[in-house]
Amino acid sequence: MESFKRLEIPLKDGMFVKLKDICEFEKVESLERLVKDDGETNFYVFANVDPSVITATEVLDKIDPTIEKLKKVKGIKLKFKGEREQKRIMQTEMILASAFAIILIFIAILYLFNSIRETLIVMSVIPFSLLGVYAGHFIMGLNISLPSLIGALGLAGVIVNDGIIMMATIKHAKTKEDIFDLAPRRFRPIILTSITTIIGLSSLIFFATAQAVTFQPLAVTIGFGLLWGTILNLFYLPTMYNFLHKYRAS
Repeated sequence: MESFKRLEIPLKDGMFVKLKDICEFEKVESLERLVKDDGETNFYVFANVDPSVITATEVLDKIDPTIEKLKKVKGIKLKFKGEREQKRIMQTEMILASAFAIILIFIAILYLFNSIRETLIVMSVIPFSLLGVYAGHFIMGLNISLPSLIGALGLAGVIVNDGIIMMATIKHAKTKEDIFDLAPRRFRPIILTSITTIIGLSSLIFFATAQAVTFQPLAVTIGFGLLWGTILNLFYLPTMYNFLHKYRAS
């Protein structure tokens, strides 16, 4: 244990620091027991990371050379659980769920407006809203994690609500002046719809404690993504609608 505490960790500037200087070690006494998984005796190694500094995936990438050396040792078999296992399982499921959700959103909006062009205009807000997601994580000092991706999937369904409100109004425009007249009428309902949602998420975004910290990236994704998406629906969507219909001032 003492040798492990004196393990030297390389820094970016070329200097080395001892592990005991940057980590706290706590010994917990427990009864000796054998832990088995699928009939094999296991020894577990646990570690927690500060998500505001680094993610579990980044840590595993940094220690990958050491892991590769351990895999070559006879009698040792490594099996990763925790976030690595969840990420592997969720990756395929997230891709399928995202594709399925986008298709259902597309069909719902297409049924409502009966126009592929108007449907695509509303859905084009979704990828641009991800800029708000990245900005929110940067402001809050968080890294993109699995809950962030789950939140992005939920954001896709929430962000189109304001777009539907705007599109349902400006689709009746015949000239550019009509767009200028109709678009501001949707300002209040769009702002109220978004603000009430953001206020509801604010406690989890700014004051997450204990186990709620796990869901903070999800709330940050939806909250900041919706905030930026609201601006897009108010300004970008009418502009794109006018551009594609090529309306001119009368």
